[in-house]
Amino acid sequence: MSSFLLYRDNILFSYQSNHKLRFLILSPIIIFLLFLLLTSLLVPYFETRMMVGYYEFFNGFLKKICHQYPSRCFYIFGSNVGLCVRCFSIYTAILIFTIFYVYWEFKLKLISRFIFASILAIPIMADGITQYAHLRISTNFLRFVTGTMSGFAVSIVLIPLYMNIMIKFFNNLTSIMNRKEGKVMFKATNKIIMLSIVFGLGFFVPLQTSLAKEILIKAGTPVQIRLEQSVSSQTATAGQSLRFKVIRDVEVDNIVVIKAGSMVVGEVTFAQKTGSLGKEGKLYIVVRHAVAVDGTKVPLRANLSKEGDEKVALSWMICPFIKGSASRIDQGTEAKAFVDYNTKITIE
Repeated sequence: MSSFLLYRDNILFSYQSNHKLRFLILSPIIIFLLFLLLTSLLVPYFETRMMVGYYEFFNGFLKKICHQYPSRCFYIFGSNVGLCVRCFSIYTAILIFTIFYVYWEFKLKLISRFIFASILAIPIMADGITQYAHLRISTNFLRFVTGTMSGFAVSIVLIPLYMNIMIKFFNNLTSIMNRKEGKVMFKATNKIIMLSIVFGLGFFVPLQTSLAKEILIKAGTPVQIRLEQSVSSQTATAGQSLRFKVIRDVEVDNIVVIKAGSMVVGEVTFAQKTGSLGKEGKLYIVVRHAVAVDGTKVPLRANLSKEGDEKVALSWMICPFIKGSASRIDQGTEAKAFVDYNTKITIE
């Protein structure tokens, strides 16, 4: 531990280019942030690939630390990531600073770090206050910029503080090994615990300012939909995605929650082509979800099916190569779907 030079009086500290030791101390933070960000990127992949178990597990974990409003998220793989733009940018900034800190000798007094961090935090405060005062509505671009700046602000204060405490801990641990004084260890451990609590709160309390009003769309709410493409049992395949649109506005307490013209996603669950011996075509479709005004996916339930005419008896009597007729659901076909379970959306 002699490679560390600790300046206890003015809260300055330096290292003798021991990057490995710095990485060892900071690696738990780096690993956690990488896990958080990669998980948020995989959530839409699991969702759109119908990997329900993985989606529910990881999305449920991320939901504990972020509101996940779809209208405030990046989109990849055809769906929103598991963290909102602001949370994602905050954690990304902390990760970048932490990795950079492994290789960069950072010398700045504690008071100077607080001043610098306060300056970086001004934009996110201004963004939040102006929204709270109903003066304006923020955009995802501003959320990304202010989130990145606030992430660096948090890092500038907490990462060096974390390193400082850990260095003291290792120094005290070395003293204990040499002098076997339990009191020193007790004091150092208390500091580590307090820092961990502060640092954990910094991670798990999202810096969000929300004026959004939550509205509950109850299970069983009817949604009138229309198929936007023709589907035939001869060409359709199981798992094929289908497009529907909402025909009429869906309202809750006189507030439109799903607009007419909004996209609805369906899926072919079974498609059987016609075959010899008069075997008819079959086609089964389910409706998955509609998109609410805030971008939230509202789960729906509805089934459409069509079976062609069977000609088994005729094929046996006349010709075994006679096929049954194909099943087809034409573009413009209307159906009534229902909200599958209670879903909350946010109206700004």
